[in-house]
Amino acid sequence: MSFGQMPFGWITNGMLHEFSGAYGRAGLDVAALKTYLAIAAYRDFRSGETVLSTQDFETLTGASRSTVLKSTKLLEGRGLVTIEGRAERNTNVYMLGSVEAGFRKVPQDTIVKNLRTLSNRPGPSLAALRIYLALLYYRDGDDNCAKVSHAKLVKMTGVRPTGVKKAVKLLMETHLVGSVFPANDLKEIFQTALATNSYLLTGDFAGKRQPIQRPTDLRNQQRRQLIRSSRPVTHEEQWLPDDDVPE
Repeated sequence: MSFGQMPFGWITNGMLHEFSGAYGRAGLDVAALKTYLAIAAYRDFRSGETVLSTQDFETLTGASRSTVLKSTKLLEGRGLVTIEGRAERNTNVYMLGSVEAGFRKVPQDTIVKNLRTLSNRPGPSLAALRIYLALLYYRDGDDNCAKVSHAKLVKMTGVRPTGVKKAVKLLMETHLVGSVFPANDLKEIFQTALATNSYLLTGDFAGKRQPIQRPTDLRNQQRRQLIRSSRPVTHEEQWLPDDDVPE
């Protein structure tokens, strides 16, 4: 699948309010929400596992190694992620919990391409991430639109009413959200008393595209191809899969 999954119980239970940046923790909260989205984007729908390395998180989120490690610990401490260590080059297995009670799709292509473009500095990015997670929850299963009122976004996320518009603008600038149709405009178009805005989310929610390799796998594949192109290939190597090419 070219999209991941995340359980949404923690969002409806108000846990987004805990990522408020209080006590000088805004930068870490930004990294933690980015890390959560990266884990969700690569979640295997059969096993429920996400296998990523620290380097993967650095590439996907744009955060430093130390910040990545702190953010995964923060998510684990808040009960949003369980972590199982692996020996393979700082690679861990991450579990977001059961999706049987309900889940929402996370567009892998959009997360891989655009998540790191959202600044890691404290400020509007934190509000934008909280709003984005809420929009993923409210997305209509039939299309890419999240239909939700301003008041509901404020209540679910804890973002101040005056900060929602700025957060949405930032999501559009980083191409996590494509466009917004205000409720007043929709009322005129459909001649109904609609009270919700409509947010068009970018990405492949239908699973029509191929899954994206995790960054470290892609780099290793490119490195192996470079090795093969820079020296003669032996007779034995002609029959080896890429993963078995000597380095």
